[in-house]
Amino acid sequence: RLPVMLHGEPRYYTEQSLAEMDVHVPLELFAPGTGPGDLQVEISEQALLVRARGSLKSHLHGRLWEPVLPAECSWAASGSEVSIHLVKAEAGQYPWPHLLQDVEERTCGQQVTNNRERLLR
Repeated sequence: RLPVMLHGEPRYYTEQSLAEMDVHVPLELFAPGTGPGDLQVEISEQALLVRARGSLKSHLHGRLWEPVLPAECSWAASGSEVSIHLVKAEAGQYPWPHLLQDVEERTCGQQVTNNRERLLR
């Protein structure tokens, strides 16, 4: 698991292969008392949203590095974390350097802001 920080705070952990990426968000990072049934997770071909249901503040939100296949993606919440399984639309090309585009991320002690426009194929 690779920890990722956004805006100076730990936000999630990732694991990936060339075909899939798993994202793990600890429930302790949400407001006290937030349980698995209190979450809203939306996965579209180009974007990911994770927040407490009814909240205007998202915990994780943005355009994905590359498209995914939403019908094959899933999420589940256990007692301690939300696990999101993403299936990459173009599997086998390369590992994603980031989960989201245009979001400041910090992994392995290096801070990178990815604000390059992606070329459409």
